[in-house]
Amino acid sequence: AEYLTVFVEKLGYNLQTYETLDSCKLVPYQCVVKRSDWEQLRESFTVAFRRQKAAYRRANGGTTAPSLVEDVEAHWASHGNGCLNSSEALPQATMIKTVVRQTFLELE
Repeated sequence: AEYLTVFVEKLGYNLQTYETLDSCKLVPYQCVVKRSDWEQLRESFTVAFRRQKAAYRRANGGTTAPSLVEDVEAHWASHGNGCLNSSEALPQATMIKTVVRQTFLELE
């Protein structure tokens, strides 16, 4: 989160990053930002980050460099604190089947 904040500040933007989501702490390599804020600076960030990656590869050799991925599932810093991944959130048996007919909802 700190790296991303500093990086976008160097581009002239102010981006609020969060290390928690729904009161659950994320792993150190993930952070959360408001989508509207991210969409404002995404293009500028992408251009600058691409240059940074090229410089990283030149300085360190090889074909890999740091990357940034959007819209991924959250990974929690520790399990057992009530924070569940989306695949663990609700057991199949507790899910409510919803049928939409005209303008009414019928819950089974």
